[in-house]
Amino acid sequence: MKKALFIAATAAAVIWGSASPAFAQGAPHLVNYEGFLTDDGVPVNGVRVLKFKIFGQPSGGTLIWESVNISVNVVDGIYTHVLGPAVDGPSTPTPFLSIDWTSGNAYIAVFVVTGVVENQIGLRTQLVSVPYSI
Repeated sequence: MKKALFIAATAAAVIWGSASPAFAQGAPHLVNYEGFLTDDGVPVNGVRVLKFKIFGQPSGGTLIWESVNISVNVVDGIYTHVLGPAVDGPSTPTPFLSIDWTSGNAYIAVFVVTGVVENQIGLRTQLVSVPYSI
């Protein structure tokens, strides 16, 4: 019994020790965003060009960040994309890594881009923490 308890305690210490550097590094500076896209109520399929923008208020207000135009694969209306510094738009007011997430005032808007026209999909959504980032 003592031998089994020692092995379990040693295994727990090894696991905890190997996990510690991951905790020290902190959360990655990325946001996984998933949405649902329809055209006249019918789920979209195929590649669509999207642009993501972050504002400081649920409506109106100042643009904080925007992405470049991104080609996203949409299947049965569902799309997903990882946002981060790799998709900073060339004229974004604030680089993704410099956004102040502590205020809790970050609202994302998604746009379908057709040529030079950007059409917003729905309302802005507040970005909030997930357990990994706390």
